[in-house]
Amino acid sequence: VNQDAKAEEVFPNLAESIIPLNYAIALDALNVVKARLGDGPFKVLDVAAGSAVWSIPFAQDHAKTMVSALDFPAVLAVMERITKRFEVEKQFSNLPGNWREVKVEPASFDVIILGHILHSEGLELSRQLLKYCAQALRPGGILVIAEFFTNREKTAPLHPLMFGLNMYLATTDGCVFSREEMTALCTEAGFSSVVKHSSSDYVSPLLFAIK
Repeated sequence: VNQDAKAEEVFPNLAESIIPLNYAIALDALNVVKARLGDGPFKVLDVAAGSAVWSIPFAQDHAKTMVSALDFPAVLAVMERITKRFEVEKQFSNLPGNWREVKVEPASFDVIILGHILHSEGLELSRQLLKYCAQALRPGGILVIAEFFTNREKTAPLHPLMFGLNMYLATTDGCVFSREEMTALCTEAGFSSVVKHSSSDYVSPLLFAIK
């Protein structure tokens, strides 16, 4: 499902169905960002935006926050309908395509969101994507990462291990990461520090990488 044609078939249906799971966690991400960067407004890049559930709270919180949503055209069509439902559509602009082919201005975003994309990209492409994000963030900017993290040994918890099996079956190189592994990848990509959210014992934990 990580190949472009199949992704455009699968992800439009998936995007809307997982809004209830992720919206409350996205609100927590917003609060962590505001505690570090202030009240905004922010310039946000939402990579593999899906339904835009991860960036909609940012737009709702400040009328002058602007979000660039990067995803396949078929997914962005779904996103447009959802942002209109949340009455924030005027704060969103579309960046259609695969992130590997979409160029963004260096050091131009305050916040970048990777809401459940790294696991489908796999290790090597995740390295590239983290560097892509580091280059696009302004100094002091924050990368929000939501993933299904395992423990250091990759022996638990059960949910991310089962999700890793799904990635093995459904993607080319997909995998799951431990928090320690993701922290090391972020450091390698050029981030100065990585912070675990203190309430991140969700099924979908959060990490924050600071440029």
